[in-house]
Amino acid sequence: MTCTVFGTVYDSGSTVLTAAVVSTPNVNVNNASGSYYFQTATSGTFNVTATCANYVQQTIAVPVANGQSKSQDFHLTHV
Repeated sequence: MTCTVFGTVYDSGSTVLTAAVVSTPNVNVNNASGSYYFQTATSGTFNVTATCANYVQQTIAVPVANGQSKSQDFHLTHV
């Protein structure tokens, strides 16, 4: 069954970081809206990393079960 991870990258408040890049070891996803989305054929825990110029990178371990859709937002701190 397909697993889905999705979310949005924000600053430490509620401003969406449209220049952010979100990646896992197998996927690099981003778009102009600051949101990301990826699917995988296997369940497990995925280390998802959000980066953006002038912000501290953040990595979160996201556990996803078979057939599950999981929302994981990021809140990056300005350097």
